[in-house]
Amino acid sequence: MNSKQKQALKILAEGGIVILPTDTAFAISCRIDNSVAVDKLFKIRRRPRIMATPLLVSSLKMALSYYRNPSRLTRLLMEQYWPGAVTIVEECKTAMIYEPLRGGLDTIGLRMPDHGITLEIIRQLEVGIVGTSANYHGTATSFKLTDLDQTLIRQVDYILEGKCKIRAVSTVVDTRGLIPRIIRQGAVVLNQPLKRQKSIILYINTATTRRNMVALDTMPQAEAGQVMSGLSPASLLSAIIGLLHKNKLVFSDISGIVVNRGPGSFTGLRVGIAVARTFGLLLGIRVNGQQATAQITPIYEKSRFDSRPY
Repeated sequence: MNSKQKQALKILAEGGIVILPTDTAFAISCRIDNSVAVDKLFKIRRRPRIMATPLLVSSLKMALSYYRNPSRLTRLLMEQYWPGAVTIVEECKTAMIYEPLRGGLDTIGLRMPDHGITLEIIRQLEVGIVGTSANYHGTATSFKLTDLDQTLIRQVDYILEGKCKIRAVSTVVDTRGLIPRIIRQGAVVLNQPLKRQKSIILYINTATTRRNMVALDTMPQAEAGQVMSGLSPASLLSAIIGLLHKNKLVFSDISGIVVNRGPGSFTGLRVGIAVARTFGLLLGIRVNGQQATAQITPIYEKSRFDSRPY
């Protein structure tokens, strides 16, 4: 680190307010564990205290120390897109995060910037920093040093010069649900399937209306699946959601579906196949080894009414 970078680190460590470059835009920052500094930053930036602000970390380990119980999807996004322009919103350890930083909620948005100087400053500081853009609330984002408002500059303790290579806002994604939700589309487009660490197959067996089951191939035994006593599209969906929650997975983790096509009851097979094909289409994955649009022919068991005359 050169003398200017060391000076920025020193001021941050002492609770000062610093404007510094990131990969996306210039940020106005302070250490997140200093409530006095955070209050000063919100006042300078004229940001409402009920609006959460993004935070910057230097590593996955630091991020995991702030998230409460990150899902598998969150971990995959961090591994695939960090460092980079993706801010991930997850539940946090509220005791560690000052209330204005999370807008009074129990969530935070973390990002690991792809900027060597800023990462090194955070690493040596050993605590996350505020990563909101260096502009007054509601005004244009500062992507270049010359974009900075002069009245804003006069209120901070130090400005670290540098360049922002992307010059675009980060993409903000909320990973708390079963399917990731894009809060703000930014520099990174998350419309490609995530790289899965391993294939996870969802098994659906609704051949009987008395005892039905959904299971995952990650389980040591089929008995570890979710058993349903009744059968309807709603109960099947509820069982699948419960199974994913139990295993800390989300819908996007599923790489394929296998559905029992019989022999079985008319109602059971129709419900199972319909739900399997719907998920296949929504998730863009195969059902029984073929495209979800392909026909799946159920095999109905012989009914005790088949021999009755009509």
